[in-house]
Amino acid sequence: MDLGESKLSLLQEFSYSTKGLLYNGLQDQSQVAVGVNGNVYINYLEMPLNLLYYSGLGRGHFFFGGGPYVAVGLNGMKKVIYNEKEVEELDIVFGKEPSTIKKTDYGVQGLIGYKLGYGSYIKLFYSHGLANLSNVPQESIRNRNFGVSFGYFFGSGRK
Repeated sequence: MDLGESKLSLLQEFSYSTKGLLYNGLQDQSQVAVGVNGNVYINYLEMPLNLLYYSGLGRGHFFFGGGPYVAVGLNGMKKVIYNEKEVEELDIVFGKEPSTIKKTDYGVQGLIGYKLGYGSYIKLFYSHGLANLSNVPQESIRNRNFGVSFGYFFGSGRK
């Protein structure tokens, strides 16, 4: 959405993204320390709202900007490897109990990109999660991710 005759506009998006983490360490099981490695993948429907600044470059426009995002967890999977041999795969469960992950993520996003004259664009972005997704006291899980995306500006008016 253009903001008048200025070089500013708003970019509203809906995107499907996968975020995750790797971990390793020790876990206490029946008074015995067990080596644990694992990874977690969570799929989100993400909705950023970014304020963009445009500058003409070639036949298109260079742009950069940033703004807030909110994301809703759809599903996910956790794979845990105990003592480098026993494997356990579990679905991510959203909720408020200590064994679950919070469903809603929010944070800020910065981006830089290039829009071709006909509306297609490519952008690089970094999202910095502000929500603690853990339900365990004194534990913090926050999303951070870099990405590349391709898209199309519908009715942007920028030529």
